[in-house]
Amino acid sequence: FCIALLNEKDDGFILNSVQSSDGCYTYTKEVKKGECAITLGAEEKEALDDALSARITDALTAFEKEFKNMMEA
Repeated sequence: FCIALLNEKDDGFILNSVQSSDGCYTYTKEVKKGECAITLGAEEKEALDDALSARITDALTAFEKEFKNMMEA
């Protein structure tokens, strides 16, 4: 699995678990302002993109609700 966890400033980390015949390994990579200083693999990039776009979607949804409330007032 691979997941990116970010706060409201887009700081956080990417958690990546890799399973092989030798065992299971878990890696973390720090994210600051939506960017990672370490090169990301395809799954890590996808997880970060998903986390960042979820934040944008959440912000737009909140804005739409607030705008609707203002128009109904």
